Amino acid sequence: MQRGALDYVSGTNGLTGAHFVTGNSSVCTPLDAEYRGLSSFTVAMWLWVNNVTSDSSTSTTFFTTRAANYTNGPYELMLRMHRDKVRMMSTGTSSGSPSVWSSFYTSTTVPGPNQWFHVAYVVTPDGVTAYINGQPAGESTAAAMKNTLLTPPNRPLGDFGFGFGHHHMATPETGQFKGRIDDVRIYGRALSQAELQQVIDTASELPDLRVAGGATFAAQDETSTVGTLSGEGYVSGALTVRDRVSPGDADTPAGATLMAEKLTFAPDAAYAWTWSPTAYDMLLAGDLTFEGTGTVDLGRAEGDLINGSFRAVLMTYDTVSGADHLSDWTLVNAGGKGYNATIKAENGEVVLEYESTRGTLIKLR
Repeated sequence: MQRGALDYVSGTNGLTGAHFVTGNSSVCTPLDAEYRGLSSFTVAMWLWVNNVTSDSSTSTTFFTTRAANYTNGPYELMLRMHRDKVRMMSTGTSSGSPSVWSSFYTSTTVPGPNQWFHVAYVVTPDGVTAYINGQPAGESTAAAMKNTLLTPPNRPLGDFGFGFGHHHMATPETGQFKGRIDDVRIYGRALSQAELQQVIDTASELPDLRVAGGATFAAQDETSTVGTLSGEGYVSGALTVRDRVSPGDADTPAGATLMAEKLTFAPDAAYAWTWSPTAYDMLLAGDLTFEGTGTVDLGRAEGDLINGSFRAVLMTYDTVSGADHLSDWTLVNAGGKGYNATIKAENGEVVLEYESTRGTLIKLR
């Protein structure tokens, strides 16, 4: 099974996210208000574990809400590989000490090593249920597990939220997870088994990748493919986009820069680009490839046609392949039909030459 991107699910439905593959590394995200102090939630993800072993001395953490230090606090959560099972650990206050960890192991061993499997934990005030590949893998109604929260209810917003790859997000790097983590989904409610199965069944759909806040996304191989790519940051490695590339997005101001080491536009892909005389977004690519015809989407409403003429740089590149396809690219959603547009690659730039043809026709006798 080929896995694609990490999806970080906000609230109960909407998807946002970025690709995450870990191998001896740690990544963390800040805390949002909607995740703080939840007593009903679901954490689900795909795992590829490099080493599944019965060795009791091996314990590695792939997901945590534990603060980025060595101090145990109330309402912290870890999901770990221990021996050949998944182990959930949490702290609470029902035991009288926030530093005491309660553990719950899956009742079945995980597949592997070196193969993808899906793991999910559904938590409610009544207890915890684990799932492996969509099938129940044990439940706990112990008092300590009933007291599980996703994160501390009073943790400051913007502080540590979720961590991947390490149990305390600090150095030295011991207890480091080695493998891959993909399609991480965090829901602010308890999903049913049928809903979890639907998550697994739809995992083959191409993910949408948003690189936010200047982050770096590491594409791992030549087959990395996403549906859409947007945001502001850097993509290393090779990535193919099937549907749409959009530097910046609704959450970033005009003038955002999206950088990519090796980017391919699949046939019929669109490049979403918003123009203004003062600021516009930009794609900066190392190796740029066009596999077929496509469109440049200005996103303008009908009647909002640009007057006058201009020449603008859509994207830059170090090397380009398939530049001849650009002669067949078209401009769409430009606010009307009164224009001529040419898209071409020259001197390290993909440029749009726009000429407005809208005007008044005077008939002379």
